[in-house]
Amino acid sequence: METHLPALVCLAFVRGNAEPSVLVTESVRVWAGSSTVLRCRQDPGDSLLLLTWKVLLLDNSHCTLQLNWENLTNHNNCSERMRPENTSLRIENTAVTDQGTYTCEIANSLGTFFTSVLLEVLVEPSVTLELNKLGVPECRAHGGNPAANISWIPEGSISTNRAMEPDRSWTVSSTYTATSSNVTQVTCIVSHPTFPQPHSSSISTAGSGRILWVRVTVSIIVVIMGLFLIVMLFSSYGQSWAQGCLREVKMPEPQGEEKEEDEDEEEAEWSHTQVAAKLKALEQRVSALEKQNQP
Repeated sequence: METHLPALVCLAFVRGNAEPSVLVTESVRVWAGSSTVLRCRQDPGDSLLLLTWKVLLLDNSHCTLQLNWENLTNHNNCSERMRPENTSLRIENTAVTDQGTYTCEIANSLGTFFTSVLLEVLVEPSVTLELNKLGVPECRAHGGNPAANISWIPEGSISTNRAMEPDRSWTVSSTYTATSSNVTQVTCIVSHPTFPQPHSSSISTAGSGRILWVRVTVSIIVVIMGLFLIVMLFSSYGQSWAQGCLREVKMPEPQGEEKEEDEDEEEAEWSHTQVAAKLKALEQRVSALEKQNQP
């Protein structure tokens, strides 16, 4: 499937006795995975001496493909998916990495002619809308080309990031923060050349504030309990270390006092176990609260 952008003016330079001319060509948009045909606008007639396609990709890599009057083809770093058909160039299974400028150079008895075609490959993105870990609406358009455009209704505080994937497609993520307490539902609108019309989806924000409050509160409690456990551990091990040092410099103490020390150590170990059990119970309670507050 090919679609065409507004026409671009491309100059064709003619060498020899022929008059210079101006050729009008168009940028070409195709779907990823399709078979693409790029046409050289100049008709060489029966006097073709040499046809050259020079390819400059968006990553600045380049290659050259030549076809001479004996129909012998020479690939110079070009993909095997590219092959000439008369004066046109066919690209099988077109990929985003094939985007770039393709220049056709025809040499015949009249001179040498140049034309260029700008190729853009379209990939439809997948769209998701959900509350992220912070309870904030997040809209994502993943794996599209070109990068999608994301907007929100109603207006709010928006943060948008774009990232290029290894296959040179784009992932766009946008988060929404309400600037009014009256907002209970938001709508994400994603626009892309592959969509017949903008894609829209909505999500409720009624429970997002409570989820965020629960997470913050639980985080504070966990930090406090963790600090308490650390203090107890240092206190217990510090006391044991000090008592060990005293044993090295003092005479053996009566059997009864050694028994009391053992009981103190057992009591400290029991306290640590009790704190760990409370932390585990707290984590289970947090998980239950989060499930209850899912919209």
